[in-house]
Parts: sequence; structure tokens; C-alpha cells
Amino acid sequence: MIELLNLLDAATREKLLEALNAAEDAKAKREVQDLRAKVTASQESPTCCDIEISNSANSPYKNLRVMYESTLLWAERFGVDTTHMPEEWQYQEGEPILIEELAPHSSLKFRREAYGNLVRYDGPRSTKFELVYDFEGTHSTPEDKRWCQADISLPNAR
Repeated sequence: MIELLNLLDAATREKLLEALNAAEDAKAKREVQDLRAKVTASQESPTCCDIEISNSANSPYKNLRVMYESTLLWAERFGVDTTHMPEEWQYQEGEPILIEELAPHSSLKFRREAYGNLVRYDGPRSTKFELVYDFEGTHSTPEDKRWCQADISLPNAR
């Protein structure tokens, strides 16, 4: 990328770098650093995983909705070629995690069924789970694109 930047005139290069920095700043502002998710294999079944949501803030998160579905319910994350697969077969039905209140400095664990056997999961080891919540008098919406870091501790996560 540096070589491509060197091909641009100085003014264009400066504008591009400013735009990239602004996009990075906007992304960082959408991250909710007080919340973190961890996904591990469940002992219950080879297709079940445990999702732990932790709150490190000094205040509770209320009406918290954690959207994990695009990571754990998508066929391609489990090594399935979806090229000729109908769209309705590419995703498994699932509900987001709904938490009425997550107390300060606490964690809650939920069990969810994944798209397939967790040994076949070949998605990322670290990803984002989108969030909607109420916190200290503010309400986030899906349009806010708020998210928390999710650590995926499954056998073949890359």
C-alpha cells in the first residue's frame, strides 16, 4: 500500500491518509471496551458452545442484546461451500443473547447451538459481536453499530 501512496501527489495522499485515520477513529468509538465475549466448546454436545459475556464497567448494562449469529450460525464458518447453496440454507436460525441486566464486574454464560460440529469451525479466533443496550441513561440502536470484542476458543479457530 505504501508503494501505491507514493504514486499519488502530496495533497491527494494527505487527504487519503486523513480519511483512513477518520475511519479508524470512528471504528474505535463504536467499540464497547467494558464488554467482552468468550466462546468455548460445551461439554454438552459437539455442536454446542458456551458464550460468556463479561462487564468490566462500574455500572450495569441493561436490555443488552448480543448478536453472535453471523459468527456461529453461518455455514461458511464451518467449512461448507455455499457457492451453489440456496441462501436460506446458508444460515441456521438463532436468537441473539438477551440480557435484562448485566451487573458491574460480572459475567453471564449462555449455551447456544452452532451451525455444525465445533471441530469444523474454521472462522476467526477473534471477531466482533454487535450490541444493542442501555447504559448510564443512553440507549444504543443497531444503527449505532456498537460492538464488543469476542474471543473464539474453538479447536480450529484461526
